[in-house]
Amino acid sequence: MLNELIVPASALDVVKQYDGSPDQLGYFLKNQVWDTDLLPQVAILGVPEGRGSRCRQVAEGSDAIRYHLYSLTAFPPEIKIVDLGNIKCGYDLKDTYAALKMVAEELSSLSIRLLILGGSQELAVPLIRGFNRKEFNLLIVDDRIDNTVNE
Repeated sequence: MLNELIVPASALDVVKQYDGSPDQLGYFLKNQVWDTDLLPQVAILGVPEGRGSRCRQVAEGSDAIRYHLYSLTAFPPEIKIVDLGNIKCGYDLKDTYAALKMVAEELSSLSIRLLILGGSQELAVPLIRGFNRKEFNLLIVDDRIDNTVNE
């Protein structure tokens, strides 16, 4: 099911153009594949969606973050991590929410932690619904505090 909802990392321009050294996280990630016999502890997923935000540039955030993430060094190889790629945004924003929820459900059922790159804070709702657990950890890193009231 994940294949239908995700553009693989290997198909993303930012990943294709990455040409780093073997000591960088990106080198490691480019050589990782999804292995059902050896599931990762962490899966990276970009969300190039900006329709739910007043700042449409958030749609470019996933690949901008990925560009810098790939250049990190001194990453411990014993952590099993895979870059799944970017979620396919739906025709409507609700379609993207549904796809994100389904991916979160699938990975949660496999006990795989999910690192989301990009998107805006309203994406937390479908993610939380997808975790399908009473207890979970959620960390949101943002460059500003939302201080607007829903209209």
